[in-house]
Amino acid sequence: MLNKLSQFIPRRKSKDPEILTIPPLEKPSPELTTTEENSPGPKNWHFPNWEQFIFLLKALSDKEKRIVLGSILFACLALAAWGVSMYLIDTERQPALGGSYTEGIQGQPLYLNPVVAHSNPVDSDIGQLIFSSLFRYNSSGKLDQDLVENWERSEDGMTYTIHIRHDAKWQDGQPLTAEDVLFTLNLIRNPSYGSTLRGNWEGIDIAKQDDYTLQFTLRKAYTPFLHNLTFGILPKHLWEDVTSDKFLLTELNRKPIGSGMYSFIKLDKDKDGKIIDLTLRANRDYYGSKPHLKELTFRFFDSPGQILESYRKGEVEGIAHIETNNISDFEKEGTLQIYDLPTTRIYGIFFNQKKSIILADKKNREALSFATDKEELLRLALENKGVVVNTPIIPNMLGFDSSLNHYEYNPDKAKSNFQENGWSALSDKELKKMKDEGKDKAGILYNSKTKSFLEVTLTVPDYPELVRTADLLKKQWEKVGLRLNLDIVDTSETLQNKISDRNYEALLFGEVLQADPDPTPFWHSNSKQAPGLNLSMFDNQEVDGILDTARQEVNEEKRAELYRQFQEIVSQETPAIFLFSPYYLYGVSDDYQGVGTVIIYNPSDRLDDINNRYLYTTRARK
Repeated sequence: MLNKLSQFIPRRKSKDPEILTIPPLEKPSPELTTTEENSPGPKNWHFPNWEQFIFLLKALSDKEKRIVLGSILFACLALAAWGVSMYLIDTERQPALGGSYTEGIQGQPLYLNPVVAHSNPVDSDIGQLIFSSLFRYNSSGKLDQDLVENWERSEDGMTYTIHIRHDAKWQDGQPLTAEDVLFTLNLIRNPSYGSTLRGNWEGIDIAKQDDYTLQFTLRKAYTPFLHNLTFGILPKHLWEDVTSDKFLLTELNRKPIGSGMYSFIKLDKDKDGKIIDLTLRANRDYYGSKPHLKELTFRFFDSPGQILESYRKGEVEGIAHIETNNISDFEKEGTLQIYDLPTTRIYGIFFNQKKSIILADKKNREALSFATDKEELLRLALENKGVVVNTPIIPNMLGFDSSLNHYEYNPDKAKSNFQENGWSALSDKELKKMKDEGKDKAGILYNSKTKSFLEVTLTVPDYPELVRTADLLKKQWEKVGLRLNLDIVDTSETLQNKISDRNYEALLFGEVLQADPDPTPFWHSNSKQAPGLNLSMFDNQEVDGILDTARQEVNEEKRAELYRQFQEIVSQETPAIFLFSPYYLYGVSDDYQGVGTVIIYNPSDRLDDINNRYLYTTRARK
C-alpha cells in the first residue's frame, strides 16, 4: 500500500505525466543550515481532501479498500457507541407529560358532590380527582397534607389549628379559602343534606381565625381526628344560594367545579339519558404536583362482561374492579396487568347471642371456631386473593398481633367441645323415627338436656364470594354435627332492615377499618344498637375502657399495646369468627407505568397513585 502511495504522490506533482522518475536523495552539504524551506522532510501535514481521498481509494486493491472502509466504519460505530453510552450515563428515563387513560366502571355517577358522594362508589372515584381536601391518602396509604400548609395540636390533644395554603384556586379562577372549608362542613353537619359524614363531626366546634386558618376544638381528645379531614371541599361562591331542597337537583352535581388535580370537561349520554362516559382534564392551575396523564375518561357499564368486551375492543385501558369469580376471564388477556391490592375490609361471622341459645354458649362458639377451615375458605371462595384473618385488626395495622390465633382448624377438637357441652348423635332408631315424621335430622347432634338440635341460621348477603363462603361453611360445620341453614338476602333494603333490627342468629358480613384502625365503632358497647356497627352486640366493660383510652392516646407505642390487649380479649371471648381480608382486584393495561397503590381503604383509593402514572417517557439529565 505504501509503494502505491509513493507512486501516487509524484505522479500528481509531475507536469509531464509520462515522467515517473524520482531523483535520488543527496546528502546535504555540512556547510548548509537546514531550514523549513530546504528541509527534505514533508511540509505541514494536512488531512487529504475529497479528491485525494478518491484517488487513494482507486489506488488500493479490493482487499485494501475493504480494510480501510471497515476500519472507518468500525471507528464511526465505536464513536457512536461511546456517545450513546455517555448519554445514557448522564441521563435517566423519566415520565413524560401527555397521554390519556380510560377506565371501565360498573355503575353510574349520580352526584359528583363530596358532601353526598360517599353513598355511591362511582361518585367517590371521580369526586376525589376533582375536589381537594385538607388531607388525603397517598399511594402507600399514609395521610398526606393536601390543602394544609401546616398544622398544630394542643398538648391536651383537644385543639387542632389548620393553616391552609394560599396558592389554591377553584377551577373557575376564584381563590380557595377557609370560608369554603367552613361552608362545606356546615353542609355536612346539617341533617337536611343527608351526608353520611355527619357522624364524624358530632361534639366538634369549628372556628375560622382568618382567611386561611381554621381551629377545631374537640370535647374529647381523639387521636385519629386528622383522618376526618379527608372530605372534599365545595366552592362556597357557587353553592351558597342552593337550598337543601334543590341540593341534589342542581346541574353542579353533574358538571362540578373543584380545585383538584383534574377538571371536569364533559359527559356523554345515550338517547335514553344514561351517562356513557365522563372526561376529566389535568388542571393546569393545580397547586400540587402535576399529573403526567393529560386526560382521564371513565366509561360506565352494567356488568363485568361488558367491561371485558370493551377492553378487548380497545375502548378502555383499565378495569375498576374484577370479581374473583370472573378473574380467569380477565387473566386470559395478555396485555392486562391485574393488581392485588390489600384492603382493610375484614369478613367474619358475627354471632347474635340474644337470638340463639346455642351461640350464647361460649363453648359452642369455640367449637365452631375449631370447625372452620379458613385456608380452605380463602382458597375456594376467593381463589387465594386475600389473607386469612384471626383478629379484629388486620396485618400491617397499628397494634396487630400475629400470635393471637387460639382456634386453628381442628374438627376433632370441635367435636370434643360439643360432646363436653352435652351434644351427642341420635341412635339409628331415633333418626328413623324422626325421618318417618318428616324431620330429617341425620348427622345433627342433639342435646337431651335442652331438647334441641345443633342448628343455626346464617344470614348472608347475595354476593358471589360470600355465598360461596357460606356454602363451604355449611359443609365444614356439618362435619362436626351442626346443621347450618342459609338465609340468602338478595336486596339491600332487606339486608339493611335485618342489620338495623339485629334480626339474625349469625351474620356473614364485612367491617371496613380506616387508615387509623380505631375499632371503637365495631366493638364498643355504645354501638350495640343501630346505627351502631357492633354486629355481635359485644358488651365488655374492659374493652370499652381500652378503646376509650386508645382513642385519646397520642403515643403510638402505647396505643398499639392497648389494641393488642383489645384483640386478646375479643379472641378469648369469641363473639365472632374472623375469616379473611380480601384483595381488591384492579386491572390496568401494561402500557401504563407508575401504578403503585399499596393498600386501599375504599375502592376509590385505587386512584391514589394517579399523579404518578404515565404512558410516555423521555430522557433527562440526572
